Amino acid sequence: MDKKLITVTKTVSDKQPPDTVDISITTTGSAKKYADAVKAADEVTVALVASLNDCGLIAHRLSENVSAVREGGKVTGYRASNLLSLHFAFDKTKLGQALEELGNYDCEWRLSYSLKNNKKKKALLTRAIKEARAEAEAIAAAAGVKLGGLGKAEYASTEDGGARPMVMRVSLDAASSVEPELITLTETVTCAWEIE
Repeated sequence: MDKKLITVTKTVSDKQPPDTVDISITTTGSAKKYADAVKAADEVTVALVASLNDCGLIAHRLSENVSAVREGGKVTGYRASNLLSLHFAFDKTKLGQALEELGNYDCEWRLSYSLKNNKKKKALLTRAIKEARAEAEAIAAAAGVKLGGLGKAEYASTEDGGARPMVMRVSLDAASSVEPELITLTETVTCAWEIE
């Protein structure tokens, strides 16, 4: 015999300040010869990485790509690019330094923020479960039955709102005034309690 259940789906959200800066960087080089394009991109990459290292920021090289430039069906040159990533704990001073250094080089970059602190996510999940339980208890009381043990639980977690695309040069003063958007954390639980 199937057990009778009271099922409640509860979604709770909270806005939190980000705690991590993520910057994706692309350096490029173009030339008529393949090797010269690769060398041009590498020179920018090496100089940029050294500059960031001098500021205490560690950039990681993720990938390299070279494509042919075509005009009228003929290869007229090559374009090489390097993809780098830079991650660090959110700090306005460090962010300003990173953006200042990026502004000194011929590169494109994308800035985003994230929340790495799992304690805030876990607290939100706990809140969702408690609120779902309270609603199930209210339903059980209204129906004149007693709520039993948890029979089933599912949940989904999302994080939204930290991306801020930027492809530009920024002065140190402007960078220090950049305020990241709050990140919306959402936890959804579906809990089914047995009816005693």
